[in-house]
Amino acid sequence: KDPQTDCYAGAIDQIPQGWYDTGKWFPLTLTAEDYPGEVYYYYSEFATGMFADFNYGHGDVCADSPAFKAVVNAIGTWLECGVDGLRLDAVKHIYADEGGYENIQFWKAFYNAINTHYATYAEFREDLTGKADENIFMVGECLSGEDVCLPFYEGLPSVFDFQYWWSLRDVLNNENGSGFVGGMCDRYYAHLNKRADAIYTPKISNHDEDRTAHTPGGYTPKIRLAATMLLTSPGRPIVYQGEELGYWGHKGNGDEY
Repeated sequence: KDPQTDCYAGAIDQIPQGWYDTGKWFPLTLTAEDYPGEVYYYYSEFATGMFADFNYGHGDVCADSPAFKAVVNAIGTWLECGVDGLRLDAVKHIYADEGGYENIQFWKAFYNAINTHYATYAEFREDLTGKADENIFMVGECLSGEDVCLPFYEGLPSVFDFQYWWSLRDVLNNENGSGFVGGMCDRYYAHLNKRADAIYTPKISNHDEDRTAHTPGGYTPKIRLAATMLLTSPGRPIVYQGEELGYWGHKGNGDEY
């Protein structure tokens, strides 16, 4: 067992010597009738109690783990309700090594498993929405450059183009659009060339960044220009909740903006 890939939960006295790090193990007091008050510890590579690492095992066999099956089963409930797309946060952080191949192996298994469920509920979905798409839409969030993001197309049909917003932000701030369209076109074809069913997904800001309206200091013409550029760009544009209402704020205030 490797704590950075398996990350099991267990009693503190069962954690092998040398593994215990007070910055990465967090207590959980059980409330079940059979074990009232018993304290277990779970591991978080991010060193925060908000992000427990599920024990999926290694990437090539993750689909066999109880944790993986439980997550897929839970999402199946939403598919029954007609959900036809998933936005996946932090796709490079399933395993501790964010550049490792196990993350891609996980998402490949995840997409295949969810898509199988999705096909099962095609009839329900058609009754609810009037259509029965063959494959579910998934877009992965990978807050990195193209060299890190593009390999995830091996497992997913879409990955956010973060560079789109970074480049457009410079256009707004510098009032110079030179090179923007050429760069976008290069990335567009780079994304589509990664897999046959790839969907290019541009975006402006998201929850990890300052709001779009904050970037030009709340100057309405630039905010509208950013929205116009996004909605007339190729691919399937994604709008972060609140952007359509002109919300603004910066990350210095945390996520509550």
